[in-house]
Amino acid sequence: MMKLPRILLLILAGSWSVFSSAASADSFWLLSYNVRIDFTGETWVNRGDVVAETLREHTPEVILIQEASEWMIAEYQAMLPDYHYVVGERSDGHRGDQRWYEFVPIFYHPDRFELMEHGSFWVGETPTRPGDNLENTKHHGRVFTWVALRDLATGKEIAIGNVHIHGQRAEVAVELLVSRMRKAVGQMPLILAGDFNSLPESEAYRRMVDADDLGMIDARDVAGEVRGQLETFLGPGEAVAAADLANQKPGKPDRPLRRIDYVFVTPDMQVDEFELQKPAVKPGFFASDHFPIWVRVTVP
Repeated sequence: MMKLPRILLLILAGSWSVFSSAASADSFWLLSYNVRIDFTGETWVNRGDVVAETLREHTPEVILIQEASEWMIAEYQAMLPDYHYVVGERSDGHRGDQRWYEFVPIFYHPDRFELMEHGSFWVGETPTRPGDNLENTKHHGRVFTWVALRDLATGKEIAIGNVHIHGQRAEVAVELLVSRMRKAVGQMPLILAGDFNSLPESEAYRRMVDADDLGMIDARDVAGEVRGQLETFLGPGEAVAAADLANQKPGKPDRPLRRIDYVFVTPDMQVDEFELQKPAVKPGFFASDHFPIWVRVTVP
């Protein structure tokens, strides 16, 4: 396991011991971040410190990470020493020697939340069968992780799901996610966040926010305060910090950005703040091809 600088680890350990005084007693911060898969660790030497600083921002009580390989989860444990986490299954299952063993862990702070239940399943018509088993899809498997938490400060309960699906058949995948969550947690207030690989004009997005369909709310649309740009996805390629950062050429300045990462909440949730940032390793080079989203929410 690669080590972060000792001074950074000391800062991290201390920074999570207290929560922001700006938040009310029954609100909390949640961070969702696709950190870009890294199988060998070659790019982590340039990205790790920036990711660590990003995870510290707003001292979130809940952190959802997408595209985490096994060694990266060990890094996050070092970055988040005061947190507990649930990791669930991995998204391989049926692709031979393919190395896309991706996890979607959920970290939560035990001083704020008690873990009541948790689970994970594969995003497919047979959720207990490993890998991607949605008909007519060609990509690697996707897995979903969820937790049910009790707020130690208020006694209120909330369910949170960490999402990473691919764009093919996403309109079916989102229905599977919501229905499986409802079977597990009933009518508990719900947050579904992560990388949906679906644009706002997609059928998957429409289904999520249609009051007569899945009935979720886009947190950005109802936030009391919104900061940051709309788009969440840079796209894979040259603008993400590489191993040889000193000799890396700048990305294309006109590369289009897209919005495919979201935080969805049930209508009973209050969204106090919504923030999106572009953590840069150096000007024009970023820690991931996705940008992190923070929300501060109040549980009813």
